[in-house]
Amino acid sequence: MAVQDGSKSLGEGTFVAQVAKGGKNMNATRTNNPGKGQTYNGIYSLDGDTLKWCVSSPPGRERPTELVSKTGQFLMVLTREKK
Repeated sequence: MAVQDGSKSLGEGTFVAQVAKGGKNMNATRTNNPGKGQTYNGIYSLDGDTLKWCVSSPPGRERPTELVSKTGQFLMVLTREKK
């Protein structure tokens, strides 16, 4: 489950990542309501401990072409916690 600000659930889902010609694709499909079965088409980059993932919104739209947050897509930047 993804969580925003430590409390607000962004939903649950499955993720599929693949390296395809022309870039790295990672899609997410919701596994719970609301929106169960909807797929967000995305791209990603992984650099050390930082994962950048950008998806189209609403679900089902064309895959983004660049890792930026703008109208019709959103960007998440995740960093691995140091132990």
